[in-house]
Amino acid sequence: MVVDSSRTRVVDYPADWRPRFALAYRAQLQAWVDSIASGRPSPLASAQDGLTATVIAQAMIASMHDGGRWVAVEAPSTG
Repeated sequence: MVVDSSRTRVVDYPADWRPRFALAYRAQLQAWVDSIASGRPSPLASAQDGLTATVIAQAMIASMHDGGRWVAVEAPSTG
């Protein structure tokens, strides 16, 4: 939120992040419920997607702590 009055600019952040993403969370939850009700796989990110993102983030952090060196990233196992 930005307030600009009398040539004064104030930037404020909400105390809670949930209202900002409320519609997205509702849509995500509805897609999950719909997939269960229809018996079809969910179109949302899977646990495997989350694991893959975590492996990549860990490699990025390792690279940052070591001067930007290249870090090999292997696909996480599914089992």
